[in-house]
Amino acid sequence: MKKYDVAIIGAGIIGGSIAYELAQYDLDVIILEKNPKVANETSIGNSGLIHGGFDPEPHKIEAKLNLLGNQKWHNKWFKDLTFPRVKIDSMVLAFDNETEMEHVKMLYERGIENHLDPKDLAILTKEEVLKREPNVNPNVCGALLCTSSSAIHPVEATKALIGAAKQNGTTLKVNAKVTKIVYKDNLFEITVKDSETIYAKKVVDAAGHYADVIASENGFDDFK
Repeated sequence: MKKYDVAIIGAGIIGGSIAYELAQYDLDVIILEKNPKVANETSIGNSGLIHGGFDPEPHKIEAKLNLLGNQKWHNKWFKDLTFPRVKIDSMVLAFDNETEMEHVKMLYERGIENHLDPKDLAILTKEEVLKREPNVNPNVCGALLCTSSSAIHPVEATKALIGAAKQNGTTLKVNAKVTKIVYKDNLFEITVKDSETIYAKKVVDAAGHYADVIASENGFDDFK
């Protein structure tokens, strides 16, 4: 009976990222993907934007992980892996009224509180926005500019992450829809659609928009 240290459900950008990081340790890891190829559901529809980190509410886990994730992509994965990416600036536009400009200013302050480098954030006037992007609606009254963003090809990035993980010993099993998870004798027994059972010490539910369904169907109702 083959036992894995970690079973990851879902071979999208999140599952692939986790597999890539775990592959750097002495662990037996398997990725279970219900589709015939990776990154074929939630990830294929992803915008591919590596967010700067100004948007999350300060002191929340999202704010912490957003910044750490941005740094991981730019300082590590862009150097170690090959996939399409481009460095871009992002703007949050405000139109017509002072309320929207107040929101832009709030996002700037959030970014600073979330520990973004101040040189990567700026509040632009209407004239500065139109100089950068002449095709923007002329009713724009200002914007938040963030220069620490990038855009990636999420499918190709997932392939690169999982490909590198496989080179380090990670197992990828496609056409392996998880139908049941039971915790028994300190092991998770994971049944896939062909009735094969996978045994693992830990399970990571990275099933995208089906993650909550898998969790609730198998008795893990505290998933949020």
